[in-house]
Amino acid sequence: LLILGTCFLQIVYLAASAKILGMFAYTGKSHFLVFQPVLKELARRGHQVTVFSYFEHGTTSENYTGILIPSFINTTSFLSMGEFDTKSNVNFYFMKQLNQLHYLTSVYENTMQLKEIKTLASEKYDVIITEMFNSHVMFGLFHKIGAPVIGFSSCNLLPWTNDALGNPNNPSYNPVIVSDLSMYMTLKERLLNMFYLIFSKIIYSYLFVPETQVLAEKYFGKLPDLTNVAENTNLILVNTHFSLFGAKPQVPGVIEVGGIHILPKKPLPKELNELFSKHNEVIFFSMGSVLNSGTMSPSKYQIFLNVFLELKQLILWKSSLKIREKTNNIILSDWYPQRDILAHPKTVLFISHCGLLGILEAIHSGVPILCIPMFGDQQNNAKAIVTAEIGHTLQYGDITEESLKKTLNTLLNDPKFVFVINVILMSLKLICKLNQYLEGNSNLVFPIKTQIIKSPLNNVSAALYLLVISIVHFILLFNKLCVKVLKLLNFKRTINPQSHTSIFNVWKYGIFPFTARSHYIMFEPLMLELRNRRHNITVLSHFPQKQKLINFTDISLVGAIKSLDNNVSLESIKNTPLNLYQNLHKLYYEIDDYEPLFLLPQVQELLVKNFTFDLIITEIFNTDIFLGFVHKFKSPFVSMSASPLMPWAYERFSNPDNPSYIPVLFAPFHDSMDFVSRLENFLNLICSKLAYKFFFSEKSQKIAEKYFSNLPLLNDIASNTSLILVNSHFSLHKPAPLSPKVKHVGGLHIKQPRRLNEDVKRFINDAKDGVILVSMGSMFRTESLPENIRTAFEKAFRRLPQRIIWKWENENRNINSRKILYMKWLPQRDVLAHKNIRLFIYHGGLMGTMEAIYCGVPILGVPMYGDMPVNLAAVTSAGAGRILTFQQITEETVHTTIEYMIRNSTIKENAMKLSKVFKDRLVPPLEEAVYWTEYVIRHRGAPQLTSAAKNLYWFQYYLIDII
Repeated sequence: LLILGTCFLQIVYLAASAKILGMFAYTGKSHFLVFQPVLKELARRGHQVTVFSYFEHGTTSENYTGILIPSFINTTSFLSMGEFDTKSNVNFYFMKQLNQLHYLTSVYENTMQLKEIKTLASEKYDVIITEMFNSHVMFGLFHKIGAPVIGFSSCNLLPWTNDALGNPNNPSYNPVIVSDLSMYMTLKERLLNMFYLIFSKIIYSYLFVPETQVLAEKYFGKLPDLTNVAENTNLILVNTHFSLFGAKPQVPGVIEVGGIHILPKKPLPKELNELFSKHNEVIFFSMGSVLNSGTMSPSKYQIFLNVFLELKQLILWKSSLKIREKTNNIILSDWYPQRDILAHPKTVLFISHCGLLGILEAIHSGVPILCIPMFGDQQNNAKAIVTAEIGHTLQYGDITEESLKKTLNTLLNDPKFVFVINVILMSLKLICKLNQYLEGNSNLVFPIKTQIIKSPLNNVSAALYLLVISIVHFILLFNKLCVKVLKLLNFKRTINPQSHTSIFNVWKYGIFPFTARSHYIMFEPLMLELRNRRHNITVLSHFPQKQKLINFTDISLVGAIKSLDNNVSLESIKNTPLNLYQNLHKLYYEIDDYEPLFLLPQVQELLVKNFTFDLIITEIFNTDIFLGFVHKFKSPFVSMSASPLMPWAYERFSNPDNPSYIPVLFAPFHDSMDFVSRLENFLNLICSKLAYKFFFSEKSQKIAEKYFSNLPLLNDIASNTSLILVNSHFSLHKPAPLSPKVKHVGGLHIKQPRRLNEDVKRFINDAKDGVILVSMGSMFRTESLPENIRTAFEKAFRRLPQRIIWKWENENRNINSRKILYMKWLPQRDVLAHKNIRLFIYHGGLMGTMEAIYCGVPILGVPMYGDMPVNLAAVTSAGAGRILTFQQITEETVHTTIEYMIRNSTIKENAMKLSKVFKDRLVPPLEEAVYWTEYVIRHRGAPQLTSAAKNLYWFQYYLIDII
């Protein structure tokens, strides 16, 4: 503790007093606007920040030192619009942009002539932050300083920057930044993109790099290859977001922070506010800070003016031109508060040159865009806008009155542009809102701090620094965020200031009447975690806690009805083909098993007394009969599903269930189905829904009405579920559309592995060829395996070099040997986590399947019924397992299949890949489940999560009434 405390004090001191150099030697103001908020925030947090740039730094803290680079050119409005009057030529555009990047060499030389720059080489800094915009010449200085470097890009990465960072840049779907291509390219476009990429790198390597090297050595003496120096960049922050430019692989050192410059909106100036009040809709027209709007040709000016005069909207036109005609709807000015205008609800369109900062602000505000790209990355940005269907593009040289009028009419009158842009808006706001809540750019500051840790000035382990700072940073930010959220919500409940684990102190009632422990294994972690956060929990289940817990009340159902744990014989399944009827038949007769529970004294007390609960959490598994409690207590409720959703549950939550690629729970299909499989899947879906409606629902309704008065239809109660937490994940059951109230939290029951007992540990460690784990779950008695199947497994196992751990419930089977270890109960999760486990032979229950996936263990599945076939089909489709039905099992098939799976390294590799994707979450699944559960309480049932489709009849939902 003393050592850790000393390290922590050193870290706090170092992080609080880091000396940071910011070098931004490009003359474009729009670029610097991206970087400045981060630099100021770092200074506000106590770092000593020195920044070189061509632009005034504005109001800063005492820790911020801004050094103005004398400008040898005009840094704003320096490009004439007349240069772009000619008809567009894409290839000419590409070459022109490369030439402009070449010109930057002279810009950077101007910076290196400063006397302040010459003294920097002898100074010490903890970290350097610089723009990555063909600025390799500055790396000569950075090499002399010897500090870690963080790159910052105000646009998509330049073609050669990816190489410097080891970042993939496949031209088949990653368009070169100075092209007009999208990520969806034809053969011809991919060929062109590849040419652009190769040509760009050749120009960089044989023109830019040699000139840069000579220039840098002119000022800093003999230097190593600057390309190699640049490759040591520790981190790069990129002003992009996958919601606009599409998902692409990025190395961990590349972090997308698109929209980081977007600040909270401010009230409009008085004059503008008065103009807005007189008009219902406003169009904002700006060509940015680099183009000189006063140089627009008279012919182009007249085109825009004529079209604007015909519009009913107010036109705010950023231009230094003076309007000669008399008009009431066009206002020209050489400056406007762009961010605040775009954020105004009356702004309906943004006409822009498609500079990245402006379009991110428009997307953030949900405003469609008319793109008129001119130079740089603007063609690429415009293509992304059009691909996302949130705007249209007009080439400046091609604009006519007719084309402008037609495009404006489409954008102003087609509602799809507003709809789609709001979808992207939600994704982009994740970054911006977080920064707003935390009063700074914390998602940028944290990785920057980690680079300070790597400075040669440090005397303490970088790994230890990173660990402690990560923990402290998370705690501080989480607590700060919680306080802000509570203030925003004006929540009235009392919060214990000594406890940061409790956000609310509410009463929750969990109803879990199904008798299989494998289901309750999913529900219990959530209930216990809520209890740990100081919620008061009451749980009705067959699995009470072994020890009494504070704030946790068990209403035990133990012994009331037959338990399924280790109580299901495999003999009854061996000759039964896996089919829909088998599953529906079992579920139908299970409804009768629930009625005796209502006669228990502890349940009768719930029926008679008027308890108050803030929230009810219940399982959704053919257990509608218990929804009467929801009606009685008048509480919002959250449903949980231990499996993928039942076929009839989708309609309740207005969730799509297209059978062409979403397999029905009881079907042995995955998302890629042939014609016959799709037909069978479709019939399974229809039959399941009909069976529920005419058999299950009616039976449940009749029983429930015996115990609950004035009971509405149970299906109507179910459709009012505030939220459903589903034990699924797209890595296993493949992506499918989910309504906002359906959250996948697959794997929330998986805990950290515990230490194995010495006997089991020794048995596994001593197996030089590895171990195979065999289990048929918690419901099935392995001893009930038919003799021929049991013998087939045993003989096959004897032929294998691997050892076997076999879950066997019969205590009399105690014939353990060096080859096979029989165990009545085994710590399945902990055994699977051992690195020497080679294969898991399993029935395909979802809990064990997810545990194996989590651990990267291949699965040989022997499906029984329920969701087991669909779970195993998903595993095999990922290449991480194989299936053997009971009818296929012989000694030879078992031996051959196991041997193939163990020898085929691809299966293990696929299992590890699946594990990696399964575990890669923004937050752990238990955290997500807790968050959304508390969200329902915070928002009093969260009606905003409910789709408008809930109020439609089926023929309206499927548009039959308007066909």
